[in-house]
Amino acid sequence: MATEHNMQEIILANLVGISMLICVLSKRAWQIYRERESKYIHYLVNSVLLACILEPVSFYLDGSEYLFFRIINYAAVSILFILNISMGAIWFLLVCRHIYNRDYKFLFKIVNGIEIFSIILTIINFFKPILFGIDENGYYFRGSLYTAYVVLVFAYIIAASIIFFIARIRGGQFKWFPAVQLAIPVGLGTFIQYHNYGISTMYPSIALGITLLAFIIQSENIYTDKMLGIKNRYYLDRMGDKTLRKNKFYIMFVDINNFKHINDNFGHAVGDRVLKQVADILRAAVGNRGTVIRYAGDEFILLINTTDEEIARTMKEIICNKADEYNKNAGASYELALAVGYYMANTKNESLDDAIAKADKAMYRDKQRYYEIHERRSIK
Repeated sequence: MATEHNMQEIILANLVGISMLICVLSKRAWQIYRERESKYIHYLVNSVLLACILEPVSFYLDGSEYLFFRIINYAAVSILFILNISMGAIWFLLVCRHIYNRDYKFLFKIVNGIEIFSIILTIINFFKPILFGIDENGYYFRGSLYTAYVVLVFAYIIAASIIFFIARIRGGQFKWFPAVQLAIPVGLGTFIQYHNYGISTMYPSIALGITLLAFIIQSENIYTDKMLGIKNRYYLDRMGDKTLRKNKFYIMFVDINNFKHINDNFGHAVGDRVLKQVADILRAAVGNRGTVIRYAGDEFILLINTTDEEIARTMKEIICNKADEYNKNAGASYELALAVGYYMANTKNESLDDAIAKADKAMYRDKQRYYEIHERRSIK
């Protein structure tokens, strides 16, 4: 068994982790505006909470001479091994979901395949200790594939970090996610415990990372339109000229044509559904190249990290095409039509407000062209 002094440290470290996670659960800090991401964070919180309970149990039973306790220890360690892979996979999927705002089926297939493989390895380990074992004296030891297993867990974290930084580069100052807040404490705690068996730093460090992640994402909610799940006007105001200074990028201004007509004739519930549909269209068009902002009412601003007009023009075409697809497939009694204008801002020489005003004028010209062809059903 571990010495009494070591057990005190192990129990204390994991109690700290448990306390942090209970705070996250009690404050419902795992809940954010995107339901799928909330489920991912909730799973991580509960998984680490279970790990912080099982690890002290495993350390306490290490070296026990009783067969019953050895079986419990073996079961606890097996569950921890499965949880490790599962938590790495969920973190990877969480980052992908947050960055791209969609789930990729091929990623689920890869992750599920790795998860099934890890479970099979754990079962094989019962007959041949390739990951870990319990010797004749009841002591835990690491198997020949233990290091490879740890590398696999780290591969999830590294892959998620690479995806985040690629999106960060493509999205410029418009993309943000607290990936580092989790990766650093998790990586450091795991590294320390890997090289110093007998101490407990991994799961408390993961608990710290997830707590930081949950509360930082919660604070992000003040910059988020609760109904549409995109950034709000406050986010744009907070970025301001100082944040965007000496940057060139495209601003796209989007407005819904005849939106007042939709609200007045079909009701505000339908109007809300239209706003959500437009937000989805804009998110899909922008991808990880920038940020979608609800500017006011039915007006949206897109901050696009490019100086290539062809990319901006293509993005406008994608937006209009997706609106046309909606009209063909939705079977609605109204037409969804969007006025879109864009302008390349240079905040070294002009204010953000001036650049937005120019994009607004370009949008208005597009709106005028629409009304030259279609009946104007609302007064804007």
